[in-house]
Amino acid sequence: MSGAYVAVAVAALAVNLALVWFGGGANRARRLTPLDGLAFGFVIAAIVFGDTSLLGVGVTLTIVDILVRRRSGHLHSA
Repeated sequence: MSGAYVAVAVAALAVNLALVWFGGGANRARRLTPLDGLAFGFVIAAIVFGDTSLLGVGVTLTIVDILVRRRSGHLHSA
């Protein structure tokens, strides 16, 4: 598996995790969504098994989760 794919996946997951931890207000609970969990699972499976298609699914789920949160108002725009 190419190092670039792993770097992109880790960066996408890091952005999503940062949005979870720093995106909400002080009153909101900091929890991962089911899409976050699936995304982490797919990326970890891609790293373990060396399959780039699993990596693509994980990154796609991360991006979808970011968009869903932004539309639902759970993220603050910078």
